[in-house]
Amino acid sequence: MIINIPPQSNSKSLAVIAFLAKNIGSNRLGRTSLMKLLYFIEEWAGVPLDYSFTIYSYGPFDSEVLSDLGHAQRLGIVSTTVETFNGGYGYKIAPGQNVDSALQFQSVFIDNYKEQLDSIVKNFGSESPSDLELQSTIHFAYHEALASGNLSQESLAKTVHSIKPKFDLSYIHKAIDRLHSIGAIGNLDHPPIHNAK
Repeated sequence: MIINIPPQSNSKSLAVIAFLAKNIGSNRLGRTSLMKLLYFIEEWAGVPLDYSFTIYSYGPFDSEVLSDLGHAQRLGIVSTTVETFNGGYGYKIAPGQNVDSALQFQSVFIDNYKEQLDSIVKNFGSESPSDLELQSTIHFAYHEALASGNLSQESLAKTVHSIKPKFDLSYIHKAIDRLHSIGAIGNLDHPPIHNAK
C-alpha cells in the first residue's frame, strides 16, 4: 500500500529521509546527522531536494529539513525517540511503518539517484554528529572561499575555526584532508570536485 502524501509535502525529501532511516542505524541517525547528511546529498552529491542551506554555529542549516522530518513522523515514515545523556538529550530517527511506502511513492527518483545516496551513506553514515557538523561546515566554507577567490588550506581552516572554535586547528586540518581524500572538496590547488563518486 502506498501512503497518500499531501501535495504540499516535499515527497522527494520524504523519500530520501526514508532512505536514510533504512540505511543508517538509529544509533547514528539523529536530527543533527539528518540535517548534515541532507546537506551533503544536495550540495555535494547534487540530488535536487530544493533546500537552501545557510551557515550557523552548528553548521549548514535549513529549517525546511525539520519541517520535512515532522511530516515524515506524522505520516509514519519515520519514528523518533528522545534519548537523554550527560549534559543533554538527542533524537534517534528510525524507520516507521510507512517507510517502504514513501520509498515506493518516489521509486523513480530514488532509483535515479541511488548511486549518489549510497555514496553519502558510505562516506558519512558512520560519522558522529559532531564530525558531520565540522565536515559540512568545511564543505560550506570551502565553496564560499572559492567564490571569493581566497582559498588556501590555512585560510579555510581558520575560517572554519572561527565558526566552530570547539575544534582545534589540527583536527580541522585532518577533517579537510579527509574531505579531499573522498573527493568532497578539491585539494585547494586544483579545481573543485562537485559530485559524489
